[in-house]
Amino acid sequence: MLRRLVFSLGLLSATVLPPSASAEIQSTLQIIVSKDSQSMTVYDGDKVIATSRVSTGKAGHTTPSGIFSILEKRKYHESNIYSNAPMPFMQRLTWSGIALHEGHVPSYPASHGCIRLPREFAKKLFGMTDRGVHVLISDAPVEPASIQHVNLFAPLKPLASEPLMSDIDLRPTVKRKTSSPYQVAMNSAEPQP
Repeated sequence: MLRRLVFSLGLLSATVLPPSASAEIQSTLQIIVSKDSQSMTVYDGDKVIATSRVSTGKAGHTTPSGIFSILEKRKYHESNIYSNAPMPFMQRLTWSGIALHEGHVPSYPASHGCIRLPREFAKKLFGMTDRGVHVLISDAPVEPASIQHVNLFAPLKPLASEPLMSDIDLRPTVKRKTSSPYQVAMNSAEPQP
């Protein structure tokens, strides 16, 4: 189990762009929930930006472990499984009923599978996430780690800093009198390897 978790975390961290490629892109949020310590840590890159206690699934309704993405967000939602129970600041992780949301947070697992958050933290987290943000749910606490290996994907060459066809003059539209191909744009710059 621990091997699969470490491998999954490696794949997750490998999806983060290297610093040179992500200079113009905001850092990637990663949310890590530990079922053993009933805690959540939010990372921006490798820096901790928020922590909270949580309440995960009780016996018979355990919260699944794995890497999930936020699929849907609603400020107010009612459970369609458990008697319309209120789920403020809901962030759906699965279509089968697992979500992050505000709720009662004792010091032990007490939910029906969801991850309950204290009110203020649920509101804060809802404001800082977007759909698609990764949420890693594990038994033990884990931290993101940078992984570099020759077999992992990497850009072969740096991308051009300017548009590929920035200021090419287009010829005006003309009625074709022939079916043979003709040139519609010219690039006076020399081709680069």
